[in-house]
Amino acid sequence: MRDRKRYRRRQKQKKIQATSKETFDMILNKSDIELDQYDKEVLSKGLNFAPTPAWGRSVENNEWHNAYQHIRREEWRALLGDESEMSNPLQKKLKIPKNSAT
Repeated sequence: MRDRKRYRRRQKQKKIQATSKETFDMILNKSDIELDQYDKEVLSKGLNFAPTPAWGRSVENNEWHNAYQHIRREEWRALLGDESEMSNPLQKKLKIPKNSAT
């Protein structure tokens, strides 16, 4: 079982290397900046590819804070049972229109 996984990983890596050599030759760098392997890998994915930015510590903290606030709101809503006071209406730009005129 372990040998099969290693074989698959090796084959996958060989395939990536073979395709990357072909695509690296197709990239034309007209700038003064030297591209390394990772830059070429991103460029080889095409024009529609957008890399996901890495989350920093502050973004993680904000996400945890938002999740905590949401859980607290839901706990109070369940306890009090009154949605009119506890509801937090969506901003106008976030609301989904009922009828789309497209």
